[in-house]
Amino acid sequence: MHTKISTADARKNFANIVNRVVYEKEPVILTRRGQDIAALVTVAETV
Repeated sequence: MHTKISTADARKNFANIVNRVVYEKEPVILTRRGQDIAALVTVAETV
């Protein structure tokens, strides 16, 4: 499962979001104006 977060909220809570991705292994989708624009995942998921 993944969580969607706006880029505005991500700016305010970046450290917490990174911790969620790293320690809880939960991908986060970043959105801008309701559109998915990027994903934060662990390095292990990309290699």
